[in-house]
Amino acid sequence: MNISSNINEALNDFKAAVNFDKNFDIVFRDFKMGSQRCGMFALDGEMNGEVLTHVLKTLMEIKSDKPLSAEDIDKKVIPYIEVDAVTRIEDAATGMFFGSAIMFVDGVEKAFSIDAKSFPQEKSLQPEKDKSIRGSRDGFSAIPIFNAALIRRRIHSKDLSMEKFSVGRKSRSDVIVCYMEGLCDKTLLKDVKEKISKLDVQGLTMNQETLTENIFPNKWYNPYPRVRYCERPDEASAALLEGKIIVIIDNAPAVMILPALMIDFVREANDYYFPPITGTYYRFIKYALMLLSLFLTPVWLVILKNMDSLPEWFKIFEITDNVAVPVAWQLIIMEFVLEIIRISTMNTPNVLGSSIGIVGALLVGEFAVSSGWLAAETVFYMSFLAISMYASPNFEYGYATKFMRIVLVILTGLFDEIGLIAGTILLFLLLISTKTVDGKSYLYPFVPFDGTELKKYSIRNRLKR
Repeated sequence: MNISSNINEALNDFKAAVNFDKNFDIVFRDFKMGSQRCGMFALDGEMNGEVLTHVLKTLMEIKSDKPLSAEDIDKKVIPYIEVDAVTRIEDAATGMFFGSAIMFVDGVEKAFSIDAKSFPQEKSLQPEKDKSIRGSRDGFSAIPIFNAALIRRRIHSKDLSMEKFSVGRKSRSDVIVCYMEGLCDKTLLKDVKEKISKLDVQGLTMNQETLTENIFPNKWYNPYPRVRYCERPDEASAALLEGKIIVIIDNAPAVMILPALMIDFVREANDYYFPPITGTYYRFIKYALMLLSLFLTPVWLVILKNMDSLPEWFKIFEITDNVAVPVAWQLIIMEFVLEIIRISTMNTPNVLGSSIGIVGALLVGEFAVSSGWLAAETVFYMSFLAISMYASPNFEYGYATKFMRIVLVILTGLFDEIGLIAGTILLFLLLISTKTVDGKSYLYPFVPFDGTELKKYSIRNRLKR
């Protein structure tokens, strides 16, 4: 669409092209340059405020009563070196999404693209949890506008919309819903926006958790997360292009990704920063850890109770030391000991945190084995599980696995293999009854089975050209 010389038509066409009403971060300034009305658009968070202030001041000080031509404005008026004149609305919209300020002038059939970008690099550091070896080194901060800019920097499209809501009677916290027009689920999007707009709380004191527990409440007995949190802009941008919805919350250095399947909690950015065969191997390691984290200790407990009826090579799992505490109790005790060490490490100053964790684990493990409280095999298996929990890309999912493992250990300790089977059935029923925030199966693509999607989630295919 060509740019109209009528300023009102040009502004309306541009607003429609960039979904102005649905994007809180598009700022607009209406002003006069001599006798001509002008309008300037820019992305808040990506514009250089000092440069644009100087440009606006210069333009507004012009006193000419004679309308200026496009050539005069471009060559003689705008006091900036990087200026391009565009004749189509689509080109102007693309320029703005790349960070330029776009100026329209009454009586001129062109728009002026002022390349005054200012990306928030210096305010964006690599997150502590979601680290990447070869990927980008930026991460979300606690400032919503910068988080929006980090996503805009990766997706320069008019289809990317960001709607802002104010939540909390007292806090009035900014909550931004990001989505791709034509890709996201419209029913889920409508539901999310309605729930956020109608949320009646004093404030989002715990950021995402307050919002999640109020608009997507889970059953108290179900530990599995239905909302995925992400600290990486590249991962969040990829999710948007998959049709997901991103929720940015004020004062939170992470975003919410909706909806989330169980298998999504195993995926991470590192899968895509390696060649396909390495990324696929990396995924299968995480899937194996997911199963081992659940069943390693319950299955070991069953083996110990049925050692006499098993083949000779199962002797490698046998406990050789004499211990006074039953094995099931040893496993539960170790679960709590490891949790205590983790909590103490978190509450210890950074300089001493690693030392406290290592020394505490060594001292407790050594004393417990030497005194006859715990078997060395128990300490070994539980140490492996502690490491595998931190190997999980998602901390919330790791804790859900921990809770269900404790249930399996208790049932196995009480009822032997019957308890393990009953616990596994209980786990499956819990997972199959869990729904994503859009009401679909948490176990998809396993239940219902979808071979094509399962292959996509399991094998890291070559990135599309």
